[in-house]
Amino acid sequence: MDSSDFHVKDTPASMSSMDMVTKDSIIQQAQELIDEVNDKRKHDELFSEYRKQLEKHVEKRCITAQQQMVAMYEEHGRLMEEKLKKLFSCLDRVGKAESELMAFKQSLAMLYQEMQLDIDQIKTST
Repeated sequence: MDSSDFHVKDTPASMSSMDMVTKDSIIQQAQELIDEVNDKRKHDELFSEYRKQLEKHVEKRCITAQQQMVAMYEEHGRLMEEKLKKLFSCLDRVGKAESELMAFKQSLAMLYQEMQLDIDQIKTST
């Protein structure tokens, strides 16, 4: 740019008061927009930080809940295993009692048949 490109009206002394007001107004509006953007950015950063903290907190709570559930499942599993052992032991005793009862029933049936034979022999011999 040479000196012929520099016009007198571009110098601060030649600016009218209206131009200064407009320039100041534009600068003020620009600064307000910048401040507003910066405030929104800070708000977004705070919200983002809050969200991260909330996610960490929720994750910790979920892990704690999961650990408690696992502990509860293990305890219930242990209790169920003990009860199932007792049930199977009881069922085993019931099975043995049924076998003994069946053997007794067969013995009683044989005894009854023998008694019937003896009674029949006594009847025929008299």
